[in-house]
Amino acid sequence: MQNWRSTADCGKLNNCAVRPSEDKWLSFSNYCRKERVPFVVYINLECTLETMKKEDMETLSYTYQRHQIFSIMYYVHCSYDDSLSKYRFHRNNDCIA
Repeated sequence: MQNWRSTADCGKLNNCAVRPSEDKWLSFSNYCRKERVPFVVYINLECTLETMKKEDMETLSYTYQRHQIFSIMYYVHCSYDDSLSKYRFHRNNDCIA
C-alpha cells in the first residue's frame, strides 16, 4: 500500500533519499544477510464490558460501555538465551500499572 502523502511531499522536495514509485511491492533476496530479532513479546489482555454511569454518558455523545481490564499476560521470548525468556501475568484492577 502506497502512502499518497509521500508522493506529494517528495514531489516538492529535491533531497528525498527514497523516491516513491508506481511499484507497490518490495522484494528481498539476500536471505543470508538477515538478522534474527533478539526479543519477541506476546501480550494478552482480558477485559470485561462495563456499562458507564449516567453522569459519564452525558459528556460523551455515543459511548455507553467501556472496557475494564482485569488481567494481563505476557511472554518475552529471547532468541539467543532461553534463560532470559519469561512468562508473567497480573490479575487485579490495577494490573497495567
